[in-house]
Amino acid sequence: MTRNPTLSGIEQALARQINDKQQRQYIGRMAGALCATYQIPEGGHLVPFLTRSTSIRTNTDAVAAWIESQLADPSIDLSAAVLPILTDLLGRKLRSISEGPSSC
Repeated sequence: MTRNPTLSGIEQALARQINDKQQRQYIGRMAGALCATYQIPEGGHLVPFLTRSTSIRTNTDAVAAWIESQLADPSIDLSAAVLPILTDLLGRKLRSISEGPSSC
């Protein structure tokens, strides 16, 4: 019995959607962990520093967008433990923000 090629395409699309949703959830959890680590308060004061998106309103969502942009960077080895790398990178970014606009 042969598989229906349309069904296979639907299965692949569904698998991609599930994978994308799981990745967004994982990034959301990492963003929450990083916000807790750096005691980033609720609000949106970091949004313009972490993302250029006009649709992002909260610090946590900005950190999540920042994580996505970091993971898209080919210089980051995704086979390594990602959270410690991101923790270090975000710490550097937050220090540069606190040092003032001339250092960003």
